[in-house]
Amino acid sequence: MDAALGSRILNEVRGESLEEILDSIRNAYNQGTAHEGGSATNYKIKTTGMDELDEIVAQHFRSTKIGGLSVTGRYLPLIYKVASTLASAPNNKAIIIVDYEGRFQASRLTCNKSDLEHIYVMRPAENTRDQARDIIINTENYILFNHLARHSAVRELWGTMVLGGVGGGDITAGWKGWLRVDREEVRPFPPNTSIEVALRRREERQRTVDAAGWQVSSAWGGFVFHDSRI
Repeated sequence: MDAALGSRILNEVRGESLEEILDSIRNAYNQGTAHEGGSATNYKIKTTGMDELDEIVAQHFRSTKIGGLSVTGRYLPLIYKVASTLASAPNNKAIIIVDYEGRFQASRLTCNKSDLEHIYVMRPAENTRDQARDIIINTENYILFNHLARHSAVRELWGTMVLGGVGGGDITAGWKGWLRVDREEVRPFPPNTSIEVALRRREERQRTVDAAGWQVSSAWGGFVFHDSRI
């Protein structure tokens, strides 16, 4: 547990029994298939609050009958964007992030301080990447016995994001995935641009590069998003 980031694990969800809460976390482990028995009939797609992303996830599920979102490329900006969006009004969710890479930075989140307190970060040892189930069990124990997450009882638990693992989350980010994030391409100077012109326009081009967004691409669609803190 990373105390420096104020990492905690969600306690309970208003209006649900403890068993229902634990079931919600267990379901996050089964992201690989829409239903462990093989049926996708009753699977409910979790929305992220980002309409364009939600539409792509829905298209992917309709096509493959596989639930969850698997992200690759330069995915951290998208993780920050989704986590900030979910934690902020009007969504007001609580989120668990399992960070195997140790690269998640709370300072990159764009939500306010009161919402930040409902984003819980765990940093398991790297040699436990294939033990997502054990991590989920530990999370359940935290929910049962730790008082530090009591303030999140008024919020609905959205689910789990796993960074650098091999699965287990509603969103899994790593070296492979069906959705990719890259820096938005900035058109270069024309081939016939002289050195003098390029130098004169250097600051202008740098502003353009700095203002570039992030390109999301997949076989089911794509879009560009911006985050001023990235």
